[in-house]
Amino acid sequence: METYQVLSLIGCIFGILLTIGLLLLEGFLLGTSDVLLNMTKPTEQERTIHEATKSSVSPFLAGTAIAFFLYIVLLVITFVVKRAKLTGILLLVLGVIAMAITNFWGIIPFALLLPAGIVALRYKPETVKPI
Repeated sequence: METYQVLSLIGCIFGILLTIGLLLLEGFLLGTSDVLLNMTKPTEQERTIHEATKSSVSPFLAGTAIAFFLYIVLLVITFVVKRAKLTGILLLVLGVIAMAITNFWGIIPFALLLPAGIVALRYKPETVKPI
């Protein structure tokens, strides 16, 4: 296993765990806020504020779910694509996209995907010299 593959594997695992954690946390917070709102008799203003908050969190949840699938795709690309330069470009581009759509929560996985992409771009397979 090459160095860029190890870095990419660790970065993708961190990214997958991060996105799962964010999805669970946001789902728990939205469910809790629904329960707490329904425990009392909410006014129309409280219900409007609650709906506005839910609608503002929905794009973040969708982006986090997309980032989850991007990290899985990156993991597969790292070990399936044999051309190291193409793998490096894909690691950099999809890593930036995954970081951006999670509102920079994915900075730690990107910190590992960045050197993995750079090492993959600079990778040269060793040639065996005849004796």
